[in-house]
Amino acid sequence: MASIFDVDPKTGLTGVQTLLGNVTMPSLVNPQITNKQMIDAAILRGSLELLKPRQAGENFASQASRALKAGTDFGKDVFDQQQSALETLLKQKKLAQGSIRPQVTITSAKIMGFRDVGKALFENNQEFKDIVTNLTGSDIFNANNPKIRSITTNAISYQSEFGGTIDNAILESARAFEKAQKVSKDPDADITG
Repeated sequence: MASIFDVDPKTGLTGVQTLLGNVTMPSLVNPQITNKQMIDAAILRGSLELLKPRQAGENFASQASRALKAGTDFGKDVFDQQQSALETLLKQKKLAQGSIRPQVTITSAKIMGFRDVGKALFENNQEFKDIVTNLTGSDIFNANNPKIRSITTNAISYQSEFGGTIDNAILESARAFEKAQKVSKDPDADITG
Protein backbone atom coordinates (compact mmCIF):
# COMPACT_ATOMS: atom_id res chain seq x y z
CA MET A 1 0.00 0.00 0.00
CA ALA A 2 1.33 3.40 -0.97
CA SER A 3 2.21 5.93 1.68
CA ILE A 4 1.82 9.70 1.48
CA PHE A 5 5.58 9.83 2.01
CA ASP A 6 6.36 7.76 -1.11
CA VAL A 7 7.61 9.63 -4.17
CA ASP A 8 5.21 9.69 -7.12
CA PRO A 9 7.17 8.61 -10.24
CA LYS A 10 5.16 10.96 -12.50
CA THR A 11 5.69 14.17 -10.53
CA GLY A 12 8.76 13.37 -8.43
CA LEU A 13 6.93 14.68 -5.35
CA THR A 14 5.71 12.92 -2.23
CA GLY A 15 2.02 12.80 -1.38
CA VAL A 16 2.49 15.39 1.39
CA GLN A 17 4.31 17.78 -0.96
CA THR A 18 1.59 17.40 -3.56
CA LEU A 19 -1.19 17.89 -1.02
CA LEU A 20 0.29 20.94 0.65
CA GLY A 21 1.59 22.36 -2.60
CA ASN A 22 -1.77 22.15 -4.34
CA VAL A 23 -3.54 23.69 -1.36
CA THR A 24 -1.15 26.59 -0.73
CA MET A 25 0.73 27.16 -3.99
CA PRO A 26 -1.02 25.27 -6.79
CA SER A 27 1.03 26.10 -9.86
CA LEU A 28 4.31 26.82 -8.09
CA VAL A 29 4.88 23.22 -7.02
CA ASN A 30 3.94 21.86 -10.42
CA PRO A 31 3.96 24.42 -13.25
CA GLN A 32 2.25 21.97 -15.63
CA ILE A 33 -0.88 21.61 -13.49
CA THR A 34 -3.61 19.43 -15.02
CA ASN A 35 -7.37 19.96 -14.88
CA LYS A 36 -7.71 16.94 -12.58
CA GLN A 37 -5.18 18.43 -10.16
CA MET A 38 -7.03 21.73 -10.21
CA ILE A 39 -10.34 20.04 -9.45
CA ASP A 40 -8.77 17.92 -6.69
CA ALA A 41 -7.17 20.98 -5.12
CA ALA A 42 -10.45 22.94 -5.27
CA ILE A 43 -12.32 20.03 -3.64
CA LEU A 44 -9.59 19.73 -1.02
CA ARG A 45 -9.77 23.42 -0.16
CA GLY A 46 -13.54 23.27 0.09
CA SER A 47 -13.35 20.15 2.26
CA LEU A 48 -10.85 21.75 4.60
CA GLU A 49 -13.14 24.73 4.93
CA LEU A 50 -16.03 22.41 5.84
CA LEU A 51 -13.88 20.81 8.55
CA LYS A 52 -13.48 24.14 10.35
CA PRO A 53 -15.81 24.47 13.31
CA ARG A 54 -18.94 26.56 12.87
CA GLN A 55 -18.89 30.09 14.16
CA ALA A 56 -21.46 31.11 16.76
CA GLY A 57 -24.83 31.57 15.07
CA GLU A 58 -23.61 30.02 11.80
CA ASN A 59 -25.69 27.36 10.12
CA PHE A 60 -24.67 24.60 7.69
CA ALA A 61 -25.67 26.69 4.65
CA SER A 62 -23.26 29.50 5.51
CA GLN A 63 -20.53 26.93 6.27
CA ALA A 64 -21.16 25.30 2.86
CA SER A 65 -21.09 28.73 1.27
CA ARG A 66 -17.65 29.35 2.82
CA ALA A 67 -16.46 25.99 1.47
CA LEU A 68 -17.70 26.79 -2.06
CA LYS A 69 -16.01 30.18 -1.93
CA ALA A 70 -12.70 28.54 -0.87
CA GLY A 71 -12.99 26.07 -3.76
CA THR A 72 -13.63 28.77 -6.35
CA ASP A 73 -10.91 31.02 -4.94
CA PHE A 74 -8.45 28.31 -5.95
CA GLY A 75 -9.14 28.99 -9.65
CA LYS A 76 -8.66 32.72 -9.07
CA ASP A 77 -5.32 32.05 -7.34
CA VAL A 78 -4.09 29.92 -10.23
CA PHE A 79 -5.22 32.54 -12.75
CA ASP A 80 -3.45 35.33 -10.80
CA GLN A 81 -0.24 33.31 -10.62
CA GLN A 82 -0.32 32.53 -14.34
CA GLN A 83 -1.11 36.17 -15.16
CA SER A 84 1.82 37.32 -13.02
CA ALA A 85 4.17 34.80 -14.69
CA LEU A 86 3.01 35.97 -18.13
CA GLU A 87 3.59 39.63 -17.25
CA THR A 88 7.09 38.80 -15.98
CA LEU A 89 7.86 36.88 -19.18
CA LEU A 90 6.67 39.80 -21.34
CA LYS A 91 8.83 42.24 -19.37
CA GLN A 92 11.86 39.98 -19.81
CA LYS A 93 11.22 39.75 -23.57
CA LYS A 94 10.86 43.52 -23.82
CA LEU A 95 14.17 44.01 -22.00
CA ALA A 96 15.87 41.45 -24.23
CA GLN A 97 14.60 43.19 -27.36
CA GLY A 98 16.11 46.46 -26.16
CA SER A 99 19.56 44.89 -26.25
CA ILE A 100 19.27 43.67 -29.84
CA ARG A 101 20.91 45.95 -32.35
CA PRO A 102 19.13 46.77 -35.59
CA GLN A 103 20.15 44.79 -38.65
CA VAL A 104 22.05 46.78 -41.27
CA THR A 105 21.71 46.33 -45.01
CA ILE A 106 24.89 47.35 -46.80
CA THR A 107 24.70 47.82 -50.55
CA SER A 108 27.34 48.97 -53.03
CA ALA A 109 25.40 52.18 -53.63
CA LYS A 110 25.28 52.89 -49.90
CA ILE A 111 29.04 52.25 -49.55
CA MET A 112 29.80 54.58 -52.47
CA GLY A 113 27.47 57.23 -51.04
CA PHE A 114 29.18 57.10 -47.64
CA ARG A 115 32.61 57.30 -49.33
CA ASP A 116 31.48 60.35 -51.34
CA VAL A 117 30.29 62.04 -48.14
CA GLY A 118 33.60 61.06 -46.53
CA LYS A 119 35.50 62.74 -49.37
CA ALA A 120 33.45 65.93 -48.99
CA LEU A 121 33.96 65.79 -45.22
CA PHE A 122 37.71 65.38 -45.77
CA GLU A 123 37.74 68.60 -47.82
CA ASN A 124 35.56 70.62 -45.42
CA ASN A 125 36.22 69.32 -41.87
CA GLN A 126 39.69 69.87 -40.43
CA GLU A 127 39.26 67.37 -37.56
CA PHE A 128 38.30 64.58 -39.96
CA LYS A 129 41.13 65.53 -42.33
CA ASP A 130 43.64 65.37 -39.44
CA ILE A 131 42.37 61.95 -38.31
CA VAL A 132 42.52 60.50 -41.83
CA THR A 133 45.98 61.99 -42.40
CA ASN A 134 47.24 60.49 -39.13
CA LEU A 135 45.71 57.09 -39.93
CA THR A 136 46.80 56.81 -43.55
CA GLY A 137 49.96 58.88 -43.50
CA SER A 138 48.71 60.77 -46.55
CA ASP A 139 46.86 64.03 -47.00
CA ILE A 140 44.96 62.61 -49.98
CA PHE A 141 41.54 60.96 -49.53
CA ASN A 142 41.97 57.64 -51.32
CA ALA A 143 38.67 55.70 -51.21
CA ASN A 144 40.54 52.47 -51.92
CA ASN A 145 42.71 52.77 -48.80
CA PRO A 146 41.67 49.92 -46.43
CA LYS A 147 41.51 52.25 -43.43
CA ILE A 148 39.25 54.72 -45.22
CA ARG A 149 37.06 51.84 -46.44
CA SER A 150 36.84 50.59 -42.85
CA ILE A 151 35.89 54.03 -41.54
CA THR A 152 33.14 54.60 -44.12
CA THR A 153 31.74 51.06 -43.92
CA ASN A 154 31.68 51.19 -40.12
CA ALA A 155 29.87 54.54 -40.37
CA ILE A 156 26.94 52.74 -42.04
CA SER A 157 26.50 50.56 -38.95
CA TYR A 158 27.01 53.55 -36.66
CA GLN A 159 24.30 55.56 -38.38
CA SER A 160 21.92 52.61 -38.37
CA GLU A 161 22.33 52.13 -34.63
CA PHE A 162 22.51 55.73 -33.39
CA GLY A 163 20.85 57.73 -36.18
CA GLY A 164 21.99 61.21 -37.12
CA THR A 165 23.59 62.49 -40.27
CA ILE A 166 25.99 60.58 -42.50
CA ASP A 167 28.81 63.05 -41.93
CA ASN A 168 28.41 62.73 -38.14
CA ALA A 169 28.45 58.91 -38.44
CA ILE A 170 31.65 59.05 -40.53
CA LEU A 171 33.32 61.45 -38.09
CA GLU A 172 32.38 59.27 -35.08
CA SER A 173 33.61 56.17 -36.91
CA ALA A 174 36.94 57.90 -37.65
CA ARG A 175 37.27 58.93 -33.98
CA ALA A 176 36.63 55.35 -32.87
CA PHE A 177 39.14 54.04 -35.44
CA GLU A 178 41.77 56.53 -34.26
CA LYS A 179 41.14 55.57 -30.62
CA ALA A 180 41.48 51.88 -31.50
CA GLN A 181 44.76 52.54 -33.30
CA LYS A 182 46.16 54.38 -30.27
CA VAL A 183 45.22 51.48 -27.97
CA SER A 184 46.41 48.71 -30.28
CA LYS A 185 50.08 47.77 -30.55
CA ASP A 186 49.57 46.68 -34.15
CA PRO A 187 46.85 48.99 -35.49
CA ASP A 188 46.21 47.06 -38.67
CA ALA A 189 46.03 43.58 -37.06
CA ASP A 190 42.40 43.49 -35.95
CA ILE A 191 40.88 46.48 -37.69
CA THR A 192 41.69 46.04 -41.37
CA GLY A 193 43.14 42.50 -41.08
